[in-house]
Amino acid sequence: MTASTLPPPPLPSSSSSSSQPPHKPLHERFRCSVCNASYARSGHLRRHEVTHSGEKNFVCEFCGRRFFRVYVSSSSSLYSSSLC
Repeated sequence: MTASTLPPPPLPSSSSSSSQPPHKPLHERFRCSVCNASYARSGHLRRHEVTHSGEKNFVCEFCGRRFFRVYVSSSSSLYSSSLC
């Protein structure tokens, strides 16, 4: 047989490809239930969700301002703000 007379390769069976759900794009794996924003990592979603709750758990040791996230400058202590 020559290359032109060979039969075409078999197609993959439809049952094996349809049994698995399609993959979601990475940025859609973790979705905010409030605003529908989506993130690739669960930690990024948790960090985002604080914006809806209004929690400000981090207090600057120098000025007393409260923040959603820790903003750390290299020369400061853990909870001092690099913004003040």
